[in-house]
Amino acid sequence: MQEPSVYTGHVLSLVFAIRDQSKKIIDLQTATSMRVDFHRVNGARKTATLVFSTDGTDGKLTYTTSATDLDIPGVWKAQAFYTIGSIEYPVDVVTFNVLPRG
Repeated sequence: MQEPSVYTGHVLSLVFAIRDQSKKIIDLQTATSMRVDFHRVNGARKTATLVFSTDGTDGKLTYTTSATDLDIPGVWKAQAFYTIGSIEYPVDVVTFNVLPRG
């Protein structure tokens, strides 16, 4: 299956499905902080707040980009983080290509 094309200015709903090393869903109901860091092609970083897709029990966190988020064409990286108790947990880095619109 071919991956969908992403262009500068696209509005996307990104869903991060959080699982442990054995692929079991992690219940995020008690998470106190959830964010995604976008690493742009030019080295700049943008941080955005993630929200529960439902109530947190399904292990899914969501962020919907704005039309100005994906503003530079090239290879981007995104990494989600969530905090439970006093420990911040990183999620695997996702890499994707943003194409120029036009």
